[in-house]
Amino acid sequence: MKRSSLALALALVVGVVLASGAHAAQAPRGQLARSDSTTSLGTTFKRYQQRVGGVPVLGGEVVVTNAPGGDADLTLDRSRRGLRLPGRATVQRSAAIAAARKATRAAALRAAPRAGRAILPANGRGRLVWRVLLASGRPLASYEVLVDARSAAIVRVRDRLKRATGKAAVFMPNAVVARGSRAGLADDDDDDSALLTSLRTPVKLERLIAGTRCLKGRWVHATLPSGEVCKSNADFSAVTRANDDFEALMAYVHVDRARAYLESLGFTGLLDRPMQMLANGTPDDDAYYDTDDKSITLGTGGVDDGEDGDVIVHEYGHAVQDAQVRDFGESPQGAAMGEGFSDYLQAALDAQRAPNATFNPCVAEWDAIDNEDPAPVQCLTRTDTNFTAREGGPGTKCDTEPHCAGTAWSGALWRIRGLIGGPTADRLVVQSHYSLTKTADFVDGSIALIVNDRALYGGVHEQILRDVLNAHGLLDHKWASLKLSGKVPRMATVRRRKRFRIAVTMSEPGSVRLSALVERRFRRALAVAPRRTMTFSKAGRRYVTFRVTSAGLRLLNAQPSVVLRVRAKATFRSGRTLPAVQVRRRLR
Repeated sequence: MKRSSLALALALVVGVVLASGAHAAQAPRGQLARSDSTTSLGTTFKRYQQRVGGVPVLGGEVVVTNAPGGDADLTLDRSRRGLRLPGRATVQRSAAIAAARKATRAAALRAAPRAGRAILPANGRGRLVWRVLLASGRPLASYEVLVDARSAAIVRVRDRLKRATGKAAVFMPNAVVARGSRAGLADDDDDDSALLTSLRTPVKLERLIAGTRCLKGRWVHATLPSGEVCKSNADFSAVTRANDDFEALMAYVHVDRARAYLESLGFTGLLDRPMQMLANGTPDDDAYYDTDDKSITLGTGGVDDGEDGDVIVHEYGHAVQDAQVRDFGESPQGAAMGEGFSDYLQAALDAQRAPNATFNPCVAEWDAIDNEDPAPVQCLTRTDTNFTAREGGPGTKCDTEPHCAGTAWSGALWRIRGLIGGPTADRLVVQSHYSLTKTADFVDGSIALIVNDRALYGGVHEQILRDVLNAHGLLDHKWASLKLSGKVPRMATVRRRKRFRIAVTMSEPGSVRLSALVERRFRRALAVAPRRTMTFSKAGRRYVTFRVTSAGLRLLNAQPSVVLRVRAKATFRSGRTLPAVQVRRRLR
């Protein structure tokens, strides 16, 4: 670019590129190392981790989706440009662990601490930190603590446990649904009653390991704090809810049927191992999936968590996503997507077993029975709302709390399921997770659904997906931004003509309409460049040059205050339209 030119960079940034591979990423190729490759339902998903000098960049991931034919290729880029290794660590690993334990007050650990160096991107630069993982037993948490590798200052503390608050009971899926209402039902401190006993549904314990008498099978291993749960000939038919074995038994049944349904959808290799389930594992009214040891713990506060199949399957949903994208949900919207998907999974499983418009979208009716809500059917949350992303954002009643904000995502998925069919939608939703990074947001998840619909079903549901996702504010929730860069020369140096060279980056195929105007105060135009429209057949960067006549530019020398205004409006082929955006820059 010539020294006399005025450089503008117009970046319509969403971080998603429809392109052919990791070469479309912001980070140099030499910093991207393949960390995983998965093939699911004919589509290949390649995951790359950004490393600088061998040190991983936190959140620096690239996921490439390659579908047969290439019409549904997608690169989701969360790598960073221009990062360098920020020196050496002067804080020792042991000192970082000690600082992390002090900051979290972790008095007892459930496993040995882990720590490794990492780079935390911030303000275009990198900060060297120790990433310390603490499986705390008291307080109960799974902490990720970032400790500055030079000063030992605590940079960030995050609890990675995937929690669901409430109470639970395991029937099919719970006592309220089995009863058809909450009439006559009460927890009564885990006591039996003739009514609750009669609401049990006889089931077969599928896929137990041959010869075992305990709850250990191909996809589930359910235990109690006291140890294994066993019966002669594996016959648990006489166990009722007053017996602690009941919660372990139901944990086995509901996780096994959830995994069997995933198998029926074609996900034969996903979580093909025993899920460790600890029933009655905490006295708190809390159930959680632990990303460290990949286990699920069910609490006993209020109605036992092990008595509500909705709670159990919800936690299993977190395990499903973690198996597809390790540590998924590191962004606020990603965490909300995780809660929304887990609610959706339990609703979908209930609907496959017994369709019921009242109970299927209602999450954990038995767990919520002690709430003071006078409604005939109480729910911890619902999947059939019209909740939007904006209603769950910062400063709202939800204020980004993931269980609350996640109803925008579960509501959209549930509506899509009703429009395109149950197994069709369920297969698409689960498959789309492979395209995501751990820091993905609503826009990323929405585009992943559209792209994987093209791969699985030829894009026949694309218009439905776009309509529903837009209705819930998910596809266009991230706004465009304009940035100016480069030095602005003194107008007195201009002699014959002026060229404005603009770099336009489109994250998807589409078009952008641009206009430029040179004006003085009170918006009196001095020079106007012709409007330009650029069409992108694929994602990438192109340049456009505006020319302003020398007659118009000569007028600038006499003006005390001159500004440049650039306006742009983008329309993507995926159907997303960004609102017109503009910037103003004072020239003199």
